[in-house]
Amino acid sequence: MGFVSISEKDLQEPDVISIDIYPNPFNSSCEINVPAQSKVSICDITGNVVYAPSEDGQNIHSQTRTIIWKPADEISSGMYFAKAVLNDGRVISERVIYLK
Repeated sequence: MGFVSISEKDLQEPDVISIDIYPNPFNSSCEINVPAQSKVSICDITGNVVYAPSEDGQNIHSQTRTIIWKPADEISSGMYFAKAVLNDGRVISERVIYLK
């Protein structure tokens, strides 16, 4: 009977990726932290994009990117989703509540 050995080098932990939003719920603006080099959008509950920040000026050496979302006057109170699409195609999202 043979033995199989597994070295620790063969085991890889998955990358932990997340979107952090503070404060949540919010009433005037919120800070959204996403993985660097991701394409970000804010969508309403029907999937319509209500905000998509510019990708100009991103620091390619940074691990995270911070976006300040100040909804326009025509944006109503409610539930929205912050969505980030990473370079490898993974998509992450987080719920955000806007209260006027």
